[in-house]
Amino acid sequence: MNEAQNKLWKEGLQYLQEQVDNFTSMRNDYLTALKDTFPDRGEKHFMDDSETLRQLNSLIESTESQFRSAEQNYHWYRHYRFTNAIFEGMESRRAAIADKHEDYAKAIEQVCKRYSSSYGWGVPTGVDLEYIKEAKNIPSALWYYYLDSHTGRLRRNKERNNWLQSYLIEPKFSVGDIVSLRSNITDNAIKYKHDWGNGNTDLRTAYPDAEFKKRTFMVLGEDNTQESRYYERTYKPNANGGMRRYKVLPVGDTTIYWIIERALKKNRTKAVKDAKRT
Repeated sequence: MNEAQNKLWKEGLQYLQEQVDNFTSMRNDYLTALKDTFPDRGEKHFMDDSETLRQLNSLIESTESQFRSAEQNYHWYRHYRFTNAIFEGMESRRAAIADKHEDYAKAIEQVCKRYSSSYGWGVPTGVDLEYIKEAKNIPSALWYYYLDSHTGRLRRNKERNNWLQSYLIEPKFSVGDIVSLRSNITDNAIKYKHDWGNGNTDLRTAYPDAEFKKRTFMVLGEDNTQESRYYERTYKPNANGGMRRYKVLPVGDTTIYWIIERALKKNRTKAVKDAKRT
């Protein structure tokens, strides 16, 4: 082994040790946070139920094995996934948006409502999701496993990340707002509750006629909890927002509808403006 190779080998051992230390630090800090948040549960429960802890344990074991192999056989690797420089970059990113951690937690909850019931891979589940809901915080371990270390985007799936980015944007409407439909509204934007019997309900698509499109609505609130059997192909999520679903009541009617945000606009007719002045 010449001098240059010896330098690469020693640097490689250092980077591998940094990875072990960083993975171990994140695991221990997150485990402590879980114990503090859920004191009635034991460490075994957390290890069994947390996908993040299981993956970190696996990463620690595999990196330690790589270290032993590199040390004994005098070889090194081209890429190192979590050196001190990468860890510090991630922590810098987290610190820069420290005031938005609660927003991230709420947005992740909304994304999980759409995916965890059917296929949860790539979004927090189990005690990981419980912790986010309870603590309203994204610790380093969860940030590393579920989010891109530098950009804060959900890993592995563009569509799910678009949902996340959409929910990070402030809602366009508040309770009590008077709204109307946009002229370019298309299929799947409007839903109504359908009763299938035996206590089973679902949202089905309402196809508005010309008269319905002229109606005004009062916003009753944001409601993304209702499941729909019909995938909203027309309104695929994007990072520009507009994907929230609002529960609205047509003026002069008793039937409640669920309408996607980007299909609505604030009603600015003279009658509405006059009513607000009184």
